[in-house]
Amino acid sequence: MKILAAVFGIVLVAGIASAAFLYFSNKISGTATPSGGLSVAGAFATNYPIGTSVSNDWTVTNQAGVGILFSMQFNATATGIACTDIVVVMPGSAPTCAVTGSTASFTSSTIATIPAGGNQVATIQIKFVKSGSYALTMQALGN
Repeated sequence: MKILAAVFGIVLVAGIASAAFLYFSNKISGTATPSGGLSVAGAFATNYPIGTSVSNDWTVTNQAGVGILFSMQFNATATGIACTDIVVVMPGSAPTCAVTGSTASFTSSTIATIPAGGNQVATIQIKFVKSGSYALTMQALGN
């Protein structure tokens, strides 16, 4: 009996709440494409002597309206690549490396929070241990 009374009470309250509005406007719909995020500027060196560390500065710019905590990711693609073929030094602790197919991805720990509209320079050292032909990419990642 108590359960029936509770259910009836809930239905009654729900009916009163929905009856409180007698008129409804049209709905306006739209779409949004938020913009912003991170951009990175810099260039790879033109020469990487085997066994020699080469440093490059990468400027990361925050184009969002909030601070973004960022990391860097360096990717090298070559047939038969292994994480040990390249030594990468990034700000913070040693980067993690994972190989997927023919690409080795080196990802830094979080480096810093870039304030809205600000930028940060990340210096990254790359040393090739094995000769070959590598396709290289660099990007900033953030939260």
